[in-house]
Amino acid sequence: MKKLSLETIQDSDNLAKELKGEHLGKIGAHVVETYNIDKQSRRRWEKRMEDAMELALQITKSKSYPWNDASNVKFPLLTIASLQFASRAYPALVKAPDLVKYRVQGSDPQGAKAARSSRVSAHMSYQLLDQDEGWEEDQDKAFLALPILGCIFKKSYYDPVKEHNRSTLVLPKNLVVHYYAKSIEDAERKTEIFELHKRAIRERELRGVFKENDYGSPQITDDREEDARQGLSAPLGDKDAPRKFLEQHCFLDLDGDGYKEPYVVTVEKETRKVARIVARIKSITTEQSLKIKDLQSRIKALAEGVQEPTSQEELNQALRVEQTIIAMQEEVKALSEQKPKVLSIAAVEHYTKYPFIPSPDGGFYDLGFGALLSPINDSVNTILNQLIDSGSLQNSNTGFIGRG
Repeated sequence: MKKLSLETIQDSDNLAKELKGEHLGKIGAHVVETYNIDKQSRRRWEKRMEDAMELALQITKSKSYPWNDASNVKFPLLTIASLQFASRAYPALVKAPDLVKYRVQGSDPQGAKAARSSRVSAHMSYQLLDQDEGWEEDQDKAFLALPILGCIFKKSYYDPVKEHNRSTLVLPKNLVVHYYAKSIEDAERKTEIFELHKRAIRERELRGVFKENDYGSPQITDDREEDARQGLSAPLGDKDAPRKFLEQHCFLDLDGDGYKEPYVVTVEKETRKVARIVARIKSITTEQSLKIKDLQSRIKALAEGVQEPTSQEELNQALRVEQTIIAMQEEVKALSEQKPKVLSIAAVEHYTKYPFIPSPDGGFYDLGFGALLSPINDSVNTILNQLIDSGSLQNSNTGFIGRG
């Protein structure tokens, strides 16, 4: 198994090109297997959310009780609740054009901090409202989905294809995290599910973002979710159907030092072939860096304590301090030239979680109106349908014929 250096891991745009096929095969299989484990842990939550979405989308199914095609009215209680939340949340939180605002902390007598915060705010607002064209639409969807599902996610990252920063909406059904993970930051792994057509895959291969793979012809199945409300169903027999990819943010030990580093691994789900591996390292803490930090703080304290000497004794003291500082600087230089001993690696977090109501069972996915109002909505539906069915019986020319 090839071991990569930490420098190669940090500098490479796609580590999948550096690894051999057997090693990549094990990584791909590991990603799919752990994704299935996490998905299994939240199966009860998925069922509850599917039922909630059916209520919110007013999806009706044919009834055979008390007779065929009996009344099947769906009262839009859940839909109204989510629309009421979205109508209040959007204008309160999205205030264009000054979307991003910074707060200045500490003294700022010359106004330099305030001027810088104003420039940063203006540029980030431009990135979201003008450069990232889909941000406003995603935000509108987020405020509708949040109260129904209980949580949504925003993914912030640099898109190497579009060549600018993006902040995209990720629905909880498309971000699989173990149900009993403590938080998005502390989760051992999180797997995003997305689809790409052949043309989009080829674009990424030509840019070097993806490793070139032969995925073969897509397996034509009807396991894609159907939307009965909008009249959508699986595209059976479509050879140009998109392929499903898993982008897992996980930890792997590719340098062979016994300590796992944070990576983003993209795998085609059906074939388990790895398309991309890239490090998501934020900062590295080494034994040498801690010593250097300590020495630099001591050098700063010594330098600030030196005053203009007014006597021979103070001059001698200043010279001794200067020699101490020079010795410390030499030690810093020697430490920086040593082979670093890694103590910890901080990972870049791309996902931000927006919760609605925390789940009382400690689960990762929060509660929304879908879980809280579904029983009440079902009761209202039952009462309405019973009233309509009763009226149908009273108005129809039906009854029983007795012997007399």
